[in-house]
Amino acid sequence: MNQKKYQRAHLRAPLKSKIICSLNDQVFLGKTMNISEGGVLFSKGPVFSQGDEFHLMVDLPDYPNFADFDKEEILDLEWYSFEREVMRAKAKVMRSFETDFNGEVTECYGCSFLKAEKNSVLFIKNYVNSYSKNILYLLSLFESLGRGRLNLPTLKKVAFLMGYSNDDKTHVLRSQVLHDYKSLEKL
Repeated sequence: MNQKKYQRAHLRAPLKSKIICSLNDQVFLGKTMNISEGGVLFSKGPVFSQGDEFHLMVDLPDYPNFADFDKEEILDLEWYSFEREVMRAKAKVMRSFETDFNGEVTECYGCSFLKAEKNSVLFIKNYVNSYSKNILYLLSLFESLGRGRLNLPTLKKVAFLMGYSNDDKTHVLRSQVLHDYKSLEKL
């Protein structure tokens, strides 16, 4: 029987954004991979060690529920038009590992929030909830493709707004979205 080693305390969602880290009077820029109320996973940042404590800032978009828009409205949306929250926190590196990220090996850091403003934690919770709804909507657009190509521009636009590449083929995009959907669950 395959038992899981741990249970996540919070639902997490993919986040393709920038993270600014400050450690020992130095500032570093990285790329977020996912976020939850309890912490953040990021890559391409500074070289951290397990146990390091540092300050961070993360740019979080406030996604609308895309299912509430008609196709023309979705096609008119722009990524930069969403409200944004800059989340500030003190964090601790809980684990680090290397992974293949878009064809290159990169160091990733799983960090736990030690101190974050209450509003920031609520904003993360709202982000994860809206991302969950929107990824379900995106998956429904994939399912509707079999009934005609009318939804392909809408699908591509929603995917782009959620941080996916416009250049990926539909089957590659679908596998990325399915991976992210599966990562939403608490392990």
